[in-house]
Parts: sequence; structure tokens; C-alpha cells
Amino acid sequence: MSNELLPFTPLETVPGYRVELISNAPPMLFDVSVKGINVFRDFFAKLRDFFGGETHSHVKVIQQTVEELMAEMSSKARAYGADAIIKFQVSVMPSPAKNMSLVVVTVMGAPVRLVPERSIKGDGAYAAYEATAHSARR
Repeated sequence: MSNELLPFTPLETVPGYRVELISNAPPMLFDVSVKGINVFRDFFAKLRDFFGGETHSHVKVIQQTVEELMAEMSSKARAYGADAIIKFQVSVMPSPAKNMSLVVVTVMGAPVRLVPERSIKGDGAYAAYEATAHSARR
């Protein structure tokens, strides 16, 4: 089994492909992760909030969490025979917890099979998607 990510798109369609639902797969896959932000990151984030600026430590935690969840979703979808995830969405929300800083990251998407449509293979959108999908599989 490959550890590579499947192609993800927020769209319901993929140019140059017919999207096929997978009969034995759920219509949507979900993954959730709750991450704690350590006290030092939280302290510096509060300073950034007061003085202005981006809190890079929080962004890094969220980015890593999304990447982990996408890898998990790819693995689950691949088990159903999917070769792409469509309708992909990410939600990031703070979790109110007394004396703790937590962030809840949720991802969801529909596992599907993509069947190339040969009739439009010369279309520029098809070539662009092929290049993107091929580089994402590396």
C-alpha cells in the first residue's frame, strides 16, 4: 500500500475525468484531530494577538495536523479502491477548554474513482490536471 497522498479537490468534478462513486464506500469520509498548543506557544500567540502579526507556531501545528489527516484519509479512501478525494473541506476551530489551548481540525471528502474521458484528452484542463495529479502521486 502506498503512503502517497491521493489527489484532493474541493470540486465535485475533475476536468477530463468522469467521477464514479464507490458502492462499498461511505459517501463522505471524516477525520478529526484535537491538538494542544503548548503553554509557550500560547503565550507568544497572545503577544502576537496584542501587538499584531501572524502566529507562526499555531499555523505550523495546524498545517502539520491537516497533512496528517490528509494522509489518513488517503489511506482510508485507498482501502475502498478510490483514486481521488472530491468535495474536500478543512475546518479549524478553537476548542474552549478551561486553562488549555486546543485546536480542533476536521477534514472531510468523498472517495471516488476517476475514469479518463478520452474525447477531451486534448483539452488544456486535462493536461493541467494530469500534471498536478502525477506530481501529487510522487
